[in-house]
Amino acid sequence: MSDWPQRLDRMIAISLDDAREIVAAIDVLETLARPKGSSLSHTVHGIRSQLASLSTDAGPDAHVRTSGPNDLAALTARHDEFIPTDQAAELLGCTAANVRYLARAGRIGAIRNGGRWFVSSSDAHELLDARRCAG
Repeated sequence: MSDWPQRLDRMIAISLDDAREIVAAIDVLETLARPKGSSLSHTVHGIRSQLASLSTDAGPDAHVRTSGPNDLAALTARHDEFIPTDQAAELLGCTAANVRYLARAGRIGAIRNGGRWFVSSSDAHELLDARRCAG
């Protein structure tokens, strides 16, 4: 069993794979925040930059160390808040291709995992409500 992450005098040591996963998660959060007119804090951007830089510059056996928040749960979303594009399409009364277009255009919060899009359930419901009010 791996002994990472470790706490080291106000710092956290994590594996390169974990650092890369955190960078990817921060990128997803930024993508989700942008359509709502929000952005991540300068601190989170700094952590992302430091992790990205260290994880690409480090050798294959190196470990990335960075100071930062101990509670990364505040930076993540529960998986059950995202629905597959076909389910979102059924909810919205359109095609899955249209939902993917909305996701790529940033008109609906979505993440991409394994080549598949997953849409924010709350964003899909908000879009549905907006369409009902407009129509």
